[in-house]
Parts: sequence; structure tokens; C-alpha cells
Amino acid sequence: MAGAHRADNRITKSKALGLFVILWLHITLLNFAFIGYNGIVFLWQESLDGLTLITHIVAAVTAVLCFYCAEQLINKVKARMP
Repeated sequence: MAGAHRADNRITKSKALGLFVILWLHITLLNFAFIGYNGIVFLWQESLDGLTLITHIVAAVTAVLCFYCAEQLINKVKARMP
């Protein structure tokens, strides 16, 4: 029973993919526009640049890897606890 509960806490491929998509979309949409003193400014050309999209992908992958490493560390600590 405890093993089944532990499996629910693991980051599966589908959860990792979902997290990646949500983070990538969030970063990309935040970079799409900003509000200045003169109102909202849309940066659609800059946001669709290849280097910008690669930067967003790298940021999202890094965040997913951090979540994965934290999950692994938490599971190791829990396994050592009585």
C-alpha cells in the first residue's frame, strides 16, 4: 500500500511534459507584451525569434529538471525516515 502511494508522488513523463508545456507557455506569453507608461506594447516579432524561443525552451526544461531533482531528493529523505 505504501509503494502505491509513493508511485503517485513521482513525476511521470506525462506530468513532466504537462509541466514543461505550462511553463513554456507562461514564459512565452509573459515575454509577448509589457505595459509601459504609454500603454501595452506587443513584442510579437521579438517573441517569435528563434533564439528567444530556444531560450524559453531551455528555461522550461531547466525548471522541469529542478522539479525532478527536488522530487528525487524528497523521496530519498522520506525513505530514510522511520
